Amino acid sequence: VLYDLFVLPEFRNRNIGTSLLNHCLSFAKLRGASRIDLETSYDNTGAQKLYESLGYEKDNEFYKYSLEV
Repeated sequence: VLYDLFVLPEFRNRNIGTSLLNHCLSFAKLRGASRIDLETSYDNTGAQKLYESLGYEKDNEFYKYSLEV
């Protein structure tokens, strides 16, 4: 599980996010993973655009639930 992958604003638009996600994909394949799931906030359109440009598909069927304790 990987939490909070991000690129600092001053380094964005340099394909760093693409490189990081491609490395994660290679690592997942090497470890025998069958799927990668990504989550982001509804208003994080930059991340959504990046994910979709790499072939990830948005899933509108499932909802995430959480409870602060």
